[in-house]
Amino acid sequence: MIHKPLPKTPAGDRELTISPEIVDLFKKTRDQQMRDRIENADKYTEWEYDGKPVGLVFTRPNGRPVEPRRDSEYWRNLLESTGLPHARRYQLRHTAATLMMLDMGVDVVVVAATLGHANASFTYDTYVHPLDLRKAEAGLMMGKLGKRSAPYAAPYESPTGAPR
Repeated sequence: MIHKPLPKTPAGDRELTISPEIVDLFKKTRDQQMRDRIENADKYTEWEYDGKPVGLVFTRPNGRPVEPRRDSEYWRNLLESTGLPHARRYQLRHTAATLMMLDMGVDVVVVAATLGHANASFTYDTYVHPLDLRKAEAGLMMGKLGKRSAPYAAPYESPTGAPR
């Protein structure tokens, strides 16, 4: 049995639905770890938490976690290779939450559950940032209303037919 650390809140203990493409990537990563285990049997060490083995998703060939300094270097190189400015990895949660809600139309309650938040209002207040494009689109939509007469534009007549 694999022991896992407890989440900070009950909402943090959750199941996530992931795409088949991501599942395939996880399987490939796990296959590589199994090859690493065989090829490095003499120096392979399973990572432990509280004295119990924990299956890490990303490891070095010896089974140990990727060193934080090396991980940061990989991250910087990835951003640089795409032309993106430096950003902390944690900021990806904000980006994912914003894009999931605004661009893909996922309900804020679903996003909150995905992020492990106890309530959707926290998610909305913390992670939703109006995109300039969305603000511009909202302004253009208002203009598409055109010159429509307000419901009160016609002269009002009382039930007796007398003008008001």
